[in-house]
Amino acid sequence: MAGAAGLVLPALLPRVAVALPNLLDETYFAIRLGGSQIGEHFLRVRQEGDMLVAEQEGEATVRLGPIPVTRIRQSSIEVYRGGLLESLRISNESGYYEPRRRSITAEAAGDSILLVDNQGRDYVIDRAAMPGTGWRKASLEAPVLISPRNGKPREPDVIFHGQTEVQEVEGQPVLTEHWATRGDDMNSQLWYEIDTDRLVRMIMNYEGRDIEYLRI
Repeated sequence: MAGAAGLVLPALLPRVAVALPNLLDETYFAIRLGGSQIGEHFLRVRQEGDMLVAEQEGEATVRLGPIPVTRIRQSSIEVYRGGLLESLRISNESGYYEPRRRSITAEAAGDSILLVDNQGRDYVIDRAAMPGTGWRKASLEAPVLISPRNGKPREPDVIFHGQTEVQEVEGQPVLTEHWATRGDDMNSQLWYEIDTDRLVRMIMNYEGRDIEYLRI
C-alpha cells in the first residue's frame, strides 16, 4: 500500500492465463504469516514498445482466530525505459473497518525523478532511483530505493547471503541467490532464481510481523 481519500483499489486479478502481447512474466505469490496463507499477490511484466511495464496487485487479511484484525491491499504500476524508471504509481490501504488509504507517485523529469510520498511531501531524487517493490533484482544496485510503504527515498544496506534452494508452494526446489536490505522501513530478504533473476521468495517486516511472499 495526500489526495487519496477517494481512492478505490482494484480487485485482485484472477489466477488464469491472460493472452497479452509481449508478456514477459506472469507470476502469483502466496502471502503467508507464520506458515499459514493469508492472501495472494500478482505480478505481470510486459513490453510496450521501448517501455517495460510492471503491474502488481495483492491483498492479505490478518486474523485473530476467526476475527479479522487488519487487511492490507496494494496496487502498483511501474514503467521503465532503457532500464530507468519513467513513472510509478502505488496505491495501498491498511486496516479493516476504517482502512487508511495512501498514494505514492514518481515521474522522471530530466536528470531527476520527482517523488511525492503518501503524505504529499515532494522529493527530487537521483534519476537512477528505483522502487523497493522487490520484484526487480536490478533495484539492488540503485543508489536510492523508493519505499513502497510510505514513498520516502531510502538508501538501505544491501547484503548478499549466497546461494540456497527455495521450495515453491507448487513445483520443485529452485536454486536462488539470497539477498537482504537493511535500514529504516526497508528491512527485507529476497530470493532470486539464478537462471532468470525472477523473484521466488520475499520476507518483509510489516508492523512487527514477518510477512512472506512465496512463488506459486
